Amino acid sequence: MGERAEKARSLFMEGYNCSQSVLGAFADLYGLDMNTAMRLSDGLGGGMGRMRLTCGAVSAMAIVAGLELSSGSPKDSDNRTEVYAKVREMSEKFAEKNGYYAKGGSLGVGRSSTTAIVTTSILILMADLIVTQLMLY
Repeated sequence: MGERAEKARSLFMEGYNCSQSVLGAFADLYGLDMNTAMRLSDGLGGGMGRMRLTCGAVSAMAIVAGLELSSGSPKDSDNRTEVYAKVREMSEKFAEKNGYYAKGGSLGVGRSSTTAIVTTSILILMADLIVTQLMLY
């Protein structure tokens, strides 16, 4: 297991939700202190405020994709299209590996399954970030 995946797993085992665990594992790469990362992602847990919608791990993957790829400009529609495409790609990979990304999420499937889901999210992010870095250079 990679360093980021282990960090996410450790955070999850400490009691952080899936979204917090995934974002927390990457916070240092984007200049986010851990407290800010945990506060930003807290409401995404339990499928967005425990509404069992989009899995918090998937929501955090989208945040990390934005941090990695987005220009932050509202006028850069090409960049926004690129970010959206990457989020869709990662979400599809997540669904292939876990069987879902919404409608009930990981709630109720057990702690070990949720831990595996957090780990899967990190591995998808790491693979995509490596590919992105290779394409940029």
